[in-house]
Amino acid sequence: MTVVLLFCAIAEILLSLYFKHSHNGLSISETDLFYVGNIISCLPALILMTGLIVQIVRRKRVINNYRITYSVLVCIILSAYVVLFMIRGIDFDTNESVFGFSFSKFINVALFSLSKFAIIYMMSLTLAAILYENKFARIRGFVITGVSIISLFIFALLFNLR
Repeated sequence: MTVVLLFCAIAEILLSLYFKHSHNGLSISETDLFYVGNIISCLPALILMTGLIVQIVRRKRVINNYRITYSVLVCIILSAYVVLFMIRGIDFDTNESVFGFSFSKFINVALFSLSKFAIIYMMSLTLAAILYENKFARIRGFVITGVSIISLFIFALLFNLR
């Protein structure tokens, strides 16, 4: 299971960068990995990989206790990117908007956000399981995920205000 999670984290980084740049009309060669937005986007997956490696080194198998949870999260992440890839070329002929955004853009952002939420929860669950010895790891994972997402929204708001 650890190998699958490591693969998922690497795939999430690569797919995230690809879709983020292709959606904005940029080529992958124009990617600056040290841009703040790219670092923040990749950070949860990198922290997840670090947690998985720590788990391997410490020979703790906390991942096995949450096999079903991790399997569902991997499916959510990969499914979101598969759907993003499938609808990428579709132009929705609708004048409807959701929260002031075109329907197409709203769907893309919703799927991208869903995959980010899942990877942040995987990261949080792994850290909570390692640090707190499996005591209420799912609940602590949700709390860490909530704090992380709120922090990201605040950071994005402050970053856009300057």
